[in-house]
Amino acid sequence: MELVDLFILICVYIILMLISTIGRELFVGLVAIRFGDNTPLKQDRITLNPLKHIEIFGSFIIPIVMAINGTFFGYAKPMAIKFPNIQERSGIKGCLYVSLAGTFFSFFSAFFIFLILKIGAKYGLIGEAISNILLTLSAINVMLGIIHLIPIAPLDGAKILAFIGIMLGTSIFARWYQRLEKYGIIIVVLVLIIPQTKSIISMATRAVIAIFDLV
Repeated sequence: MELVDLFILICVYIILMLISTIGRELFVGLVAIRFGDNTPLKQDRITLNPLKHIEIFGSFIIPIVMAINGTFFGYAKPMAIKFPNIQERSGIKGCLYVSLAGTFFSFFSAFFIFLILKIGAKYGLIGEAISNILLTLSAINVMLGIIHLIPIAPLDGAKILAFIGIMLGTSIFARWYQRLEKYGIIIVVLVLIIPQTKSIISMATRAVIAIFDLV
């Protein structure tokens, strides 16, 4: 592969990852506002301006390292959310819904994009290049959704588990989340580069896309 082609491929991949990760954070912010926390508005995060959401490590370095390893993963600047505000206005269920928002967005976006791809291909409305971009964008969102279900802070799965635990009367998972959140992303990266983990995520991604294809 020519150096110029590789550069273009990396740029396209980073753009697709930014679209997916920024979209996730925006949706989480909107759901947080809906359930009682206006912090995303106060911090001017409900905006399509990518500069408000980009984080050098999560938006550029990690996506490239993970892509080399064969996995799509990255993240935008985490949406600032005060869960006590949500709990006060909407209870623990509201906190749980906000925790689920990002993963829901990833899977829904992946399905919607795949549907556009399928319809476009069926009626000859899109070419091969656009088809490849849409398929990659759908796969990125599926992988993000799957990875975020892993119960390691600061991923969605850990938050979901924490609030489910609280609903069931135990705070053990919430304490676990608080202890790991600061260093959790390092643990996440280490887990994702394990060949077995990569294999499981790849199989799960193909399974989800195969289910999309049945629609």
